[in-house]
Amino acid sequence: MVQGHSDASLPGLRSGLEGASTPPSALARPVRGVPELALWQGLNALLSRPGLAIPLAFALVVAIAAIDYITIYEARLGILYLVPVALATASGGRRWGAVMSVVGVLAWGISSAAQHAYSNELYFYWECLALAVTLLLFVELFTRLRVALARSDERFVRVLNGLHAAVFVTDSERVLFANEWLLRLLGRGSAPAVGDITSRFPNAAEGGEALDPAAQSPFAGTEIRDAVDGRTYLAQSGAISWIDGRRVRLTVLTDVTEQKRAEALQREHQASLHHTARLVNLAEAATTLSHELNQPLNAIVGYNAACLRLLDEGDADPAELAAAMEKCRVQAVRAGDIIQRIRELTRKRTPTLAPCDFNAMLSEVLGWLADDLSRNGVQVDLHLAQGLPMVRADRILVEQVMLNLLNNAMEAMSPVPGTERRITATTVRDASGGVRVTVADRGTGIAPEHAARMFTPFFTTKTQGLGLGLAICRSVVEMHGGRLWHEPRANGGTAFHFSLPAGAT
Repeated sequence: MVQGHSDASLPGLRSGLEGASTPPSALARPVRGVPELALWQGLNALLSRPGLAIPLAFALVVAIAAIDYITIYEARLGILYLVPVALATASGGRRWGAVMSVVGVLAWGISSAAQHAYSNELYFYWECLALAVTLLLFVELFTRLRVALARSDERFVRVLNGLHAAVFVTDSERVLFANEWLLRLLGRGSAPAVGDITSRFPNAAEGGEALDPAAQSPFAGTEIRDAVDGRTYLAQSGAISWIDGRRVRLTVLTDVTEQKRAEALQREHQASLHHTARLVNLAEAATTLSHELNQPLNAIVGYNAACLRLLDEGDADPAELAAAMEKCRVQAVRAGDIIQRIRELTRKRTPTLAPCDFNAMLSEVLGWLADDLSRNGVQVDLHLAQGLPMVRADRILVEQVMLNLLNNAMEAMSPVPGTERRITATTVRDASGGVRVTVADRGTGIAPEHAARMFTPFFTTKTQGLGLGLAICRSVVEMHGGRLWHEPRANGGTAFHFSLPAGAT
């Protein structure tokens, strides 16, 4: 078992992480055999013991020199002095590598001078110098390579220890690597056992499918709970190849407790906003209800009074009574429709999206307002484009938008002389292929200082009003993926437009 601050584990972990990004077929390579693994472990053990490696290097120098001497320099084994020099450098560092280089050059010189004659003595010194420079350069390069690898490993382990996540590698029996975050989390100063991890995080360190060489998904994530403090962690694990070729499991535990809490708070906040919006909607609906019901109820009272007067006179015409009662019935049905529409608008429900014919909807809404329009002397110019696409929308909500815009247009023309009170209601296909509805009046228009605030909740220019109608209308239109805006008309008044994309969801 290797701790996070131990360099011995880094090559395996690094190769595993690099292998994790390769295709699964590349990961499932054959596992190294036992002899190869034993040789690798034996070499590591030798290099970690300078007291054994350096004498062995000296012995190799003597052996190479002896063979050169015996073969009368015909074998020319000078290049093999790199082996003891490498052994000494790897075990004892630059100093022992330089010492072994000098010893190798001396051994070569003694064996060569004794058995090989040069035509010119300078050639001997030249070859001796070349060998010395070669060995010393090898020592320097080998040392720098080891330093670079050590620094690379140090950077690698610093990164792993600096992560705000627990990183560990396990096989089927033990923990091969654990970073400092995991050690602090478990309260241990040395590498933990598999049982220490699974006691806190059940199933987090079990091999299972992650050790399957045929696994097609390198990494998978799931949420687990700390059995001690109840915090939530995202566990991401997958199979990687260790330094000896074994399939092992790399696991990363990231604390997502605060993220989960933030998501829960956001959901609560969203629910609170929806609740507040429903209350605001209810207040607007109550105002609309009192306004709209007042007219049919007054009509019902008037028709009933007329019927009673005719009956009191004793000479009532049955046809006239029937006509008055029919008008009374129509107004009662209208009052019921108003109540039903307001109830549908205010009750808690999810929007019901269905294909809607905007021409039919606008005509229906104008029918609801027929009596109000007639009483206020307002004429309506209705222009319905043919061949409009169907729009997926909540019929109740969109009809309420149309109703609100038409009511606003009618009220905006109260100061205007009766002969000039005219509303233009239009449906057209817009440039994006959707449907645009326009309600234009000939009122006094919107003051420039008020134009930018017309859709602000609780802002109103009416003497009696909550200032919520247009804000709710814009919310409904935007919920359907559309847009609501207004603009002044050239000859006075204001035009309100809203557009919804065809097939809006």
